[in-house]
Amino acid sequence: MQLFVDDGVPSRGHRTNIVRPEFRNTAVAICKHPQYRHEAVLTYAGDITNNDKTKKLLSSQKLPSKSDVQKGRDEQAKKGKARLAKIAAARKARDTAAEKKREAQGAGRQAAALKFYNELLRKQRLARNRAAFAARRKCRKDTDC
Repeated sequence: MQLFVDDGVPSRGHRTNIVRPEFRNTAVAICKHPQYRHEAVLTYAGDITNNDKTKKLLSSQKLPSKSDVQKGRDEQAKKGKARLAKIAAARKARDTAAEKKREAQGAGRQAAALKFYNELLRKQRLARNRAAFAARRKCRKDTDC
């Protein structure tokens, strides 16, 4: 579709070739590209004739058997599963590390809160003890207690 729209291309050569009525056949080849990941080549033709040169060319090219194609698919599937397992293991390790970090932070916060609470209780006990001590001292001075 992008070839037909040709957005950003000054000439409309791709669109022109796609809609030309004399081009009734299209051959497509796709391969990996080092910079753009994939590369596609489209070749347009009018009629295809089977002359001696074409027959010789076609007979020299060996097409893979169905079992070879299936083996290739199986290998790709194994690679894909291995890659997904590796990604899942990395995610699990990351999540485990994050959980441990959160637990440590939580434990640290909990310890800090407990320390603060204990300090508060200690201060309250001291205040009560001081008040009680002051009351006893006053009571000793005043014999009216």
